[in-house]
Amino acid sequence: MLHGPAVAIKLEAEGERRKNLLDAIRYHTVGSAKWDQTGRALYMADYLEPGRKFLAEDRGFLASQVPHNFDGVFRQVVRFRLEWSVREGNHIFPETVELWNSLR
Repeated sequence: MLHGPAVAIKLEAEGERRKNLLDAIRYHTVGSAKWDQTGRALYMADYLEPGRKFLAEDRGFLASQVPHNFDGVFRQVVRFRLEWSVREGNHIFPETVELWNSLR
């Protein structure tokens, strides 16, 4: 959770000014309703990364669909991540709730 904000702060200190990029990095683990496609793509990439061991077949299918249905895959990734957090009893961040509510 802390690595995204830490990297965004470091990049900003080094002169990065693209708010969409900084916000994509800052919130890539919890989500943001304010994202443009850069943030949404990073959020999906973080979840769909092929080296991860969980739900490999499902994630592989979703990854193959990104070029054809970017928004639909994004909604599904948000859903999967939120369901996992609830199932595991993890804290649901306000940014995640706001993102989920923005997709309705």
